[in-house]
Amino acid sequence: MESSKKSKRTLSIRTKIFLFMLAVSIIPTILITALAAFNTYDSLYRQLIAINKDGMLWGSDRVSQFSDELKNTFYSMEFDKSFRNAVLKWGKDSDSYQDSAILRNTFNGTLNKNNLFSSIELYLVSDRSVIKAKRAGTTLQSDEEGFSNTFNRPAEMQTNMYLKLTGQGLYAVHNINTFEDRNLVAKLALQLRTGELQGILEKLKTSQDERVYLLNDQSEIVMSINKGFDDEQLLAKSISLINTGGSGEYFSIDNNIVFYGQDRGGKLGIIKIIPRNEIVKATRPTVFAGIFMGIACVFAAIMLSALISFYISSPLLKLADKVKNIQMATLEIKTGEYSRNEISVLENHIALFVQRIKDLIHQEYVIKLQAKSAQIKALQAQINPHFLHNTLQLIGSISLSKGVGEVYNIAGALSSMMRYSMDFESGFVTLGSELEHLDNYLLIQKERFYDKFSIELDIQEEVKNCLMPKLLLQPIVENCFQHGFDRRTGDWKLWVKAYFSEDKKVHITVRDNGGGMSREQVEALNEEMKDAAYGSIKSSRHIGLLNVNSRIRLNFSENDGITVYSEKEEGTRIEYIFDAQGVGEDNGLPGSDN
Repeated sequence: MESSKKSKRTLSIRTKIFLFMLAVSIIPTILITALAAFNTYDSLYRQLIAINKDGMLWGSDRVSQFSDELKNTFYSMEFDKSFRNAVLKWGKDSDSYQDSAILRNTFNGTLNKNNLFSSIELYLVSDRSVIKAKRAGTTLQSDEEGFSNTFNRPAEMQTNMYLKLTGQGLYAVHNINTFEDRNLVAKLALQLRTGELQGILEKLKTSQDERVYLLNDQSEIVMSINKGFDDEQLLAKSISLINTGGSGEYFSIDNNIVFYGQDRGGKLGIIKIIPRNEIVKATRPTVFAGIFMGIACVFAAIMLSALISFYISSPLLKLADKVKNIQMATLEIKTGEYSRNEISVLENHIALFVQRIKDLIHQEYVIKLQAKSAQIKALQAQINPHFLHNTLQLIGSISLSKGVGEVYNIAGALSSMMRYSMDFESGFVTLGSELEHLDNYLLIQKERFYDKFSIELDIQEEVKNCLMPKLLLQPIVENCFQHGFDRRTGDWKLWVKAYFSEDKKVHITVRDNGGGMSREQVEALNEEMKDAAYGSIKSSRHIGLLNVNSRIRLNFSENDGITVYSEKEEGTRIEYIFDAQGVGEDNGLPGSDN
């Protein structure tokens, strides 16, 4: 009967283990699969965006090279003095045959050196004639149809090089003007072979539904490779957004992603429009593969859960029986024979843990006894500070009775400073208390230096109630006297400012007009404060500064602390930044009311 009950209990535990392990296996697998599918989609989306951004950078660089080559061609022709003189003298009293030969030779040389151009056309304003040069020969004729008007530009736009698409083809145009009054003399038009530009746009197009356009600096389309897929309304919206300063690297319009690139001189621009469903189609196979792998992992998890639950349930049941029989009075557990399987290792470690608990209980009693002893010693240590305070008060009273008010003031200030510094019960104080302590320190310094220095306080009223670690201000001000004013002649000036920032941080600035530090010293000091481990202070010269910085970082966050700004002979500025903690807030800091 008892054996039957134990068997039922064993089966019940094994079932629970199986269900638990099944849940532990399946739920994370499902979550990880869903997260992986989402991340895969997002990763591929970002990857496609990055690829297209890189492609647009490549395209912008290629059209920049193309644009630069066109500009170099125009400049090389215009900077040729004989060619320019021939153009300027055309139609005037000159040797027209010689001028024609110069123009013809220049055009032929340009065509022979560069395969980008199929012809060169020079429209002369003086007699409305046109010189057309092809590889087959050069002709002179009248511009009767006013074809040069096709290349007109608004007056406010540059005319050193621009592209125009006409019924005859794609032209790069350059206006030739007089140097003196900038009057138009001629228009030089290069008819372009579009193979190179078309090749650039073809390489930017990676799928059939993508649309790629080449624009001139008037936002006019001069080339596209879309084969009937043009959407004029979408293109107009894209160009409008680019012209109004909203281009950036890419943006979305009407469920499309628009990429925009431009050459270095702003002569040519590239627009690439990708329907968003293209990105969805590209990511779909990978997402489906991830889901399939997730389902496979779920089935594998079910099988493994069944096997694992069967093999580990029996040893766990035995271990559970032993743990239940731990003697609470003596904290002892009977261990079985040594074995190499994991359950036996766990059993031995539980026995070690029980013994460790016994040891910790004993240590707790010892620590409490030591704490009581330390409290007694601390009470005894307070006798000397109280005696010193009383002695200073006695010195002050005697000096006042003898008519030496300065000694009374100094003794009173020193007594208040020592009482404030030796009050170990309040580790955190308000900024107002720190300022009172600073006033006592400065009173002594004024008596010492005969009003050689002045101080200016700019304290926001709300920040005075903010809690902060004790003795943050006075050590920094003391540094000003020890390291700043010691090399300063003339009057010494000190400024202290405190205020709340918008992110509820306390900002405190201590500034002096002392000798300052070099840039290398400031960088080394800031680096030391940034990298030093908490409580690890190795520098003796700046021990007060490093101590204050360490205490701020210990009590607030690693991002808080002190920053030093200084220049030689320009003084030093110390800036504190830490979280605002108000009096009475449940901030968990020592020294608060809670």
